[in-house]
Amino acid sequence: MSLHLKKSNSIIFHIPKTGGTWVHRALEAAGVDFIPFHKYSPHNTYTQEPTLQGKFTIAFVRHPVSYYKSYWAYRMRTKWVSGWYLDDYCRSDNFEQFLLNVLEKKFPYVTWEFKRYGVFNPQIINFVGKQENLVEDLVWVLKFLNEKFDEEKLRKTPPQNVSNLKVSCSQEIIRKICELEKEVIKYFRYEDKDIRL
Repeated sequence: MSLHLKKSNSIIFHIPKTGGTWVHRALEAAGVDFIPFHKYSPHNTYTQEPTLQGKFTIAFVRHPVSYYKSYWAYRMRTKWVSGWYLDDYCRSDNFEQFLLNVLEKKFPYVTWEFKRYGVFNPQIINFVGKQENLVEDLVWVLKFLNEKFDEEKLRKTPPQNVSNLKVSCSQEIIRKICELEKEVIKYFRYEDKDIRL
């Protein structure tokens, strides 16, 4: 669910697994005036959705290894879905095997997903924050946009959709995933210390 911030005429695109549910709840708690809508990507076209013309656009990204962990944990809570690439070709009830399946396919899914939203192009997405710094990046961009909001309530919004599943995988697999997703790692200046498993 993407969000149209009415006061600043801005759009926050919800890239799955990057903290979008928390952003939604935090903006509600902080009293930001926004309209949710169903356009997931700037490249998708739906009726009754706001045009991007003249709007400031925002999205959040995440370290690829952390992204895969979140995706896998979500599927463990729900179920694998037929007809979706990662689910059809990489599914496994073991996290390390899931990553090995990703590596076997040699398809940088996270890079593809982020490109689908235009986060590599500042003319499509004007501000890209990081899930690893979600609170501070959201506060910063709201202040930049002169949005009226209760910062204390925003900061007190509890985490959303957090999995308590404990996972592990070898450093070699992490290194290989980082190599597969090197475009994201390089462009967003991620390093090993940013990985949270």
